[in-house]
Amino acid sequence: MTAYTSQGGTSQSNNWEACLGITGEQRVPAAADGGVTPKTAGSCWSEWFGNRSVCVAVNGEKLHVNTLGAGESYESFRDTGCAIPMLFANGRMFRMGSYTCGRGLLHQDFAMNNDFPNNLRLCLGWTDIDHQACLTIHD
Repeated sequence: MTAYTSQGGTSQSNNWEACLGITGEQRVPAAADGGVTPKTAGSCWSEWFGNRSVCVAVNGEKLHVNTLGAGESYESFRDTGCAIPMLFANGRMFRMGSYTCGRGLLHQDFAMNNDFPNNLRLCLGWTDIDHQACLTIHD
């Protein structure tokens, strides 16, 4: 899979994108079962002074996404929070996760097994913060 995003956000904007590229040619060695282990691409929005972040990671190859990981960190590991991860595809709600609680970090994995159209923008947000991390799925 190739996942590219463009630099574009500020600490004041609601969406943050980072640059990442993983191409099909950058495959890792074959897995024990003879298949090719897929690569992972990720993007995070990070608050400059509050040590707070929202992250998304996709695992797959080319336009196929096997799994998607959603994460959110708090200012300290003593902070406890609860929220629901929300996945948007080209600005529309695509999938919601389940209510999750944690201390310092919230994490949830989505089983995807989806083939997406070229240049689809996936954004991940959480219900307790107004920021998103985004990736563009690109062949």
